[in-house]
Amino acid sequence: ENLAGSYLLSWGRRKLEKDKGWRYLKFEEVAFLFENFKELDRRTFGVIPGVSGIVIIDYFISKVNLMVDRFVTHSWKYICFIKACK
Repeated sequence: ENLAGSYLLSWGRRKLEKDKGWRYLKFEEVAFLFENFKELDRRTFGVIPGVSGIVIIDYFISKVNLMVDRFVTHSWKYICFIKACK
């Protein structure tokens, strides 16, 4: 699931009109959506989207994401992997 991510990412989406008609979830809201499930596992990744279309730039962005991933909170990240069991 795509998350809201950092303030800078949200600002960029607004400027590029990538969020027009769309509302991105916050990390905390995922738990609310799955509160009726017995088991919930959430993992997050990515601070900077790698969607330039240029392979070398996207590769560099993925490496930056790997380096900063462990130092930033879930609320800064924009991708959430969700596993839920009833």
